[in-house]
Amino acid sequence: MAIKLISDLFVDIYSAKKELSEINLLRKLTSIEQNVFTTQIYDIIIPEIDYDNSEPIKHIFLVMENVTCALQNVIADSEILEIDEEHMIIIMYNLLCCMNFIHTSNIVHRDIKPANVLIESDCGIRLCDFGLARSLPKA
Repeated sequence: MAIKLISDLFVDIYSAKKELSEINLLRKLTSIEQNVFTTQIYDIIIPEIDYDNSEPIKHIFLVMENVTCALQNVIADSEILEIDEEHMIIIMYNLLCCMNFIHTSNIVHRDIKPANVLIESDCGIRLCDFGLARSLPKA
């Protein structure tokens, strides 16, 4: 499990909307049974609310699936890891499968970069960080 701390949740409207959008999209993607292309969200931990005190929630925790390595790390350590052409072909193919999956789900990620592409030990790919992602209406 990985736990993501979202602090200063209600500092500004933009941050709150961004985080709420990410949580909604992750919940939607997690509910799809055949989804092996994005990180899964398991739980949302919210601190107890004191209704007598009017202070807003300052932080929440997202309990998510843990994938230990990002493409950014693999690129940086490519000489040590001895990544060959076959590995790169598999990684690119799996990344294209991820993109096909989220686009078929009517979602545009809008922040694909090596830090948001997670790699499993079998070269399986999972996308993370859906903070800038948008859900498109069905055509």
